[in-house]
Amino acid sequence: MVRFIRQEAEEKANEISVSAEEEFNIEKLQLVEAEKKKIRQEYERKEKQVEIRKKIEYSMQLNASRIKVLQAQDDVVNSMKEAAGKELLKAGGDHHVYKKLLKDLIVQGNTQDPVRFISLSPKSIRTAEELPRCARSIELLSLPSLRIVHLSPAAKMNDADVSKQIQQMVRFIRQEAEEKANEISVSAEEEFNIEKLQLVEAEKKKIRQEYERKEKQVEIRKKIEYSMQLNASRIKVLQAQDDVVNSMKEAAGKELLKAGGDHHVYKKLLKDLIVQSLLRLKEPAALLRCRKDDVHLVESVLDSAGEEYAQKANVHPPVIEIDHRVYLPPPPSHKNTSGLFCSGGVVLASRDGKIVCENTLDARLDVVFRKKLPEIRKWLFGQVAA
Repeated sequence: MVRFIRQEAEEKANEISVSAEEEFNIEKLQLVEAEKKKIRQEYERKEKQVEIRKKIEYSMQLNASRIKVLQAQDDVVNSMKEAAGKELLKAGGDHHVYKKLLKDLIVQGNTQDPVRFISLSPKSIRTAEELPRCARSIELLSLPSLRIVHLSPAAKMNDADVSKQIQQMVRFIRQEAEEKANEISVSAEEEFNIEKLQLVEAEKKKIRQEYERKEKQVEIRKKIEYSMQLNASRIKVLQAQDDVVNSMKEAAGKELLKAGGDHHVYKKLLKDLIVQSLLRLKEPAALLRCRKDDVHLVESVLDSAGEEYAQKANVHPPVIEIDHRVYLPPPPSHKNTSGLFCSGGVVLASRDGKIVCENTLDARLDVVFRKKLPEIRKWLFGQVAA
């Protein structure tokens, strides 16, 4: 029975361990899936941020490139203007040509007004004074520069060259802008990958820490469950051992009932019990109680028991009175299974009732079992049980 209970306890502990392990694995998978979902969401969010930042950077670079193109176009136009100015200065260096040019300009500026003003530079005024008067009302005024400028054919640039130069400059600026945008894209991609790896490592660390915490919880719970099952098994073992001991005690009680069936043996047993009780009491007078069925046997051995006590104790024979008012309970039977019973024996008390010696067979059996219980358990269950 003990082996069966122990085996049952071990099987129960194994079931609890397997159940706890499965529950832990399920919780671990759920935790890993939840953390993976969080990582995916964070990855998507970071990816969107990188895409938006790339678009913003590209737009900014594109606008900067457009500004550079416009600036380059303005620089080309200004350079053309500067070149034209230099050509004008060369034209003024030839006195003969410049004189003819001034004449043509003055003629072009002639109007129907009675008074006309011509704005010329100081150098041009001296040259213009040498010219014949185009009209009597013309007056020469000294001004910082000419107001009318005519470019000679030599000062004009080829349109194809200008367009080619502008296109080259635009291509260069666009190439520079694309290279800058690619650098920004690569830098943003690297930064995103680094941040993504850091995020993944941080989440992995959290998962490992949560896994270790759950694992410790499962181990603690397994130990607690195992300890509880072990204690329950020990209680079952102890209960089974007590049941075995009690069954032995019940079997011994049944054997005592068989002893009461033999009148010759039981009569001698009653005498010995009375003598033993008198030796314990050591009173000159005593009150004796027995079962109602045993009164005639007790009366037959009462005198001899008193004389034997007197010889052993070296005293006068005591006065022993049988109590006919109160008897000990009857022996157990099929009709009386739950009430009080007595397997036999006697109970002696002093006259005042202060000293009582219970010397029934049931009481003797209880005394023997209390004293011999360690030996009984050792004999039944081994050294550990004892």
